[in-house]
Amino acid sequence: MKLFTAGYEGSAQYEFCRRIKKGGARRVVDVRSRPFSRNPDWHMKNLRAACEFHELEYEWLGRQLGGFGKQDLSYLDLLQDGDCLVCMEENPNECHRKALAERMEVRGFAITHLRRRKQGEVRRRDKKGNSGTATDDSQGILF
Repeated sequence: MKLFTAGYEGSAQYEFCRRIKKGGARRVVDVRSRPFSRNPDWHMKNLRAACEFHELEYEWLGRQLGGFGKQDLSYLDLLQDGDCLVCMEENPNECHRKALAERMEVRGFAITHLRRRKQGEVRRRDKKGNSGTATDDSQGILF
């Protein structure tokens, strides 16, 4: 079973959704406590519409699994193979979604952090033809 994480910081909405889709996720699970932003592209209704355009399901579980306030970890039972935990921070080491993913790893999920490719990084293809730059486990795959 696979679980992905991604942060939208520094990304355009279209590029972000493409990265999630290309990475192999099927459903975006928004774990932001407050599903809005200064940039209206990242408001819940607009992100949901972008996900639908890219044929990704969308669910907000920020009230239960958000980084602010008390988390109800029983909601981790709702996560499925192919889900992508989404929050603002691009770096998973700076976001609560990494701790959520680690709890799922204990349950047998393989975790992949889908990171934004930075200028100057080289794309490579693995043996299966998948594009991305594999880094160490804490950094995930860059697209």
